[in-house]
Amino acid sequence: MLVAENVTYSYWGQEKPAVREAGVRVSPGSIVALVGPNGAGKTTLILCLAGLFEPHAGRIARHGADVRDGLRRHRARTGFLSEHYGLYSGLTARQSMEYAAQSRARAFPELLSSAARNEAIEQVAEECMVADLLDKDLDTLSRGQRQLLAMAEVEISRPPLLLLDEPASGLDPDHRELLAARLEELRAEGRAILVSSHILAELEEYATDLVVMQEGATLPQQSGLSPGSLRDVYRRLRAEARGGGHA
Repeated sequence: MLVAENVTYSYWGQEKPAVREAGVRVSPGSIVALVGPNGAGKTTLILCLAGLFEPHAGRIARHGADVRDGLRRHRARTGFLSEHYGLYSGLTARQSMEYAAQSRARAFPELLSSAARNEAIEQVAEECMVADLLDKDLDTLSRGQRQLLAMAEVEISRPPLLLLDEPASGLDPDHRELLAARLEELRAEGRAILVSSHILAELEEYATDLVVMQEGATLPQQSGLSPGSLRDVYRRLRAEARGGGHA
C-alpha cells in the first residue's frame, strides 16, 4: 500500500503551493481515480508519489516505510506513465520495448538475459494488445497505438504499483476500451493503481476509489465505489466542499 499524508510541494519562485496538504491511499487490488480540473495539481502529486519530486512537507510511505529511505527501490518498483511519455523515433516497437526492459534489468535480475527479456516482451505485448505492432516502426503508429505501447513498456517489469497520468489522453473510443480492459485485468491481479484524469466518463467503469483535487488540495478519499457511481460521488464532494468552504 502507498499512503501519502499532508504532502505539500511548491515550484521555485511561486508563492502558492502546487500541492498542499494532499493525501491519498493506493491499495493492492484498487484503482484510485485522481480527478480534478487542469491545473489542480494532479501531475505534481503523481510526481511526488513516484519519487521524482521530493515534497517540501508531509510523508509518503510504502508498506509503512518512508519512500525516502529506499528511494531507488521505490522508483524501480513503480510503473510511472507520464501524460507525455516519450518513444524514440527510428526504432521498431520491439526495439523500444527491449530498451525499456534493459533499463530495468539492474533492479529486476529476471530481465538480465536476452532470452528472458524477449519472453517478457512477447508476453506483455500480448497482454497489452500490441503484439501485432512489435515489428512496426514507431513513426507509423497512431496515437492510440503508441499509448498502448507505452503502457506495455511501463508493465515490462511487472511493477506492483502503477501511477498513470492521463493515460487515455488523445485515445479514440476503441483504444480507451482496450486500456480500460487492461486496467481491470491488472486490478484483478492485485496491482495497486492510480489513474489521473479530468474526464470522469473514462474512469467511471473501473475506478474503485475517488480522490478529488482542487487548487492543490485533496478532498477526503472515497472508497468502495460501485460501477457508474463516480460522477454522482464527485458532484456530491464538490458541492460539500463549496458549502463547507474547502479551498
